[in-house]
Amino acid sequence: MERSRIFSAVALMCIAPAAPGQDEAQENRSEAIEEVVIVGHPLSAEGLATPADVLAGEELERKLADTLGATVAGEPGIHNGSNGIAVGRPVIHGLGGPRVRIMEDRIDTMDVSVTSGDHAVTVDPFIAERVELFKGSGTLLYGSGSIGGVVDTHTGRIPDAVVEELSGRLDLRWADNGDAGSGSFRLDGGADNFAWHLDGFRREADDYEIPGYAESALFRAMEEEEHEHEEHEDEMGHHDDDDEHHDEEEHHEEEEEAFGVLPGSAMDMKGGAAGFSFIGERGFIGVSVSTMNGEYGIPGHAHEHGHEHEEEEHHDEEAHHDDEEHEEEEHEDEHEDEGNPFIDLKQTRVDLEAALMDPLPGFSDLNLRLGVNDYEHLEIEPSGEVGTAFENEAWEARVELTHLPVGGWGGAVGLQLSDRSFSVVGEEAFTPPVDSRAMGVFWVGERSFDSFAIEAGARLENVEH
Repeated sequence: MERSRIFSAVALMCIAPAAPGQDEAQENRSEAIEEVVIVGHPLSAEGLATPADVLAGEELERKLADTLGATVAGEPGIHNGSNGIAVGRPVIHGLGGPRVRIMEDRIDTMDVSVTSGDHAVTVDPFIAERVELFKGSGTLLYGSGSIGGVVDTHTGRIPDAVVEELSGRLDLRWADNGDAGSGSFRLDGGADNFAWHLDGFRREADDYEIPGYAESALFRAMEEEEHEHEEHEDEMGHHDDDDEHHDEEEHHEEEEEAFGVLPGSAMDMKGGAAGFSFIGERGFIGVSVSTMNGEYGIPGHAHEHGHEHEEEEHHDEEAHHDDEEHEEEEHEDEHEDEGNPFIDLKQTRVDLEAALMDPLPGFSDLNLRLGVNDYEHLEIEPSGEVGTAFENEAWEARVELTHLPVGGWGGAVGLQLSDRSFSVVGEEAFTPPVDSRAMGVFWVGERSFDSFAIEAGARLENVEH
């Protein structure tokens, strides 16, 4: 068992002095300007955990894309770590993977996107109400390793207020490249002290078109040189010109098939959620259940799997010395291996949230979040066999208490717990099964002065494997 304790502390000073002459003009315009307040995290209203960037409303609608990474790409310092149109994870100032925490409604996505660049983030941006980016000391609310930042997608799947009238949204999109289409809907309603939510989405596309070959000219030249070298070795060892000529024709046919289209870029993803809440005078409690499942290709892996298969064939040939039988099996296997590997993904998630005003003396708000997730995906070979299976069963819980100012410092203190059982089984398994448990306590606070404010945070975390 491995244990690690991590202590993090960050202080951020923001200086924003008022320009001379602005106060009077601002007072004259105050009655004509409508105030628009976007409150993300519950602590934002207290001046804490304020997002560095927020995508919401019409701006979010304009920038919506198939993945979360593609949606936020273009924001200052953010890029998309993509692997086809189904996979895209945000990269912030060159930092990605575990250095950027991806969340859904302030709880980790609990998928396996952090383990590989071709694993999808299980957050559909078409259902998002807003997407928030946290930097600085505010990231200590969620973890000690998120030095790049935190990207939180707020879905509104757990209603926190009663909707007086039924409201909804429908989004339909289509693109000619790859015949890509997507559709999503959401409905929100309620009565008396009860509120409910429904949403669903589906995205599908064929392999999309590209100019030229999927592989670069340099890579194709290296591939051809390697193929000629293998031909020479086979001729010296087997003197079987007819079979080699047949293999060469198949090799060129595969190259021609990869021209003008990117193999393995197709996808078919769908999901949805239902949520329900009870809202009282001092708070609310609600629960939601969401699912996501589908299939998407893995671009650029067909050649890799083909070479692995050729190495296995060469090894079998040396072991059995049965040329005729091997040639028949090789021909059948080459026919089966046409195509690309793909991922078959399934996820079921249950979320709970509760909030209470004035819970204890000295505290103004209490917020509780719990998420339980069951995730699995299978990496299917072109032959139809399961190459590698990923499973991740996890839960995460957090409680936050916003305290009244102490010594001029307003802030929030909290506790975060998580548990994860992760396993990879198959020919490409890169790690043994592991069970991880983590506990963290944190504090984030802010003190305002006449012309600037200081924000600080601290976190103590214990992790066991």
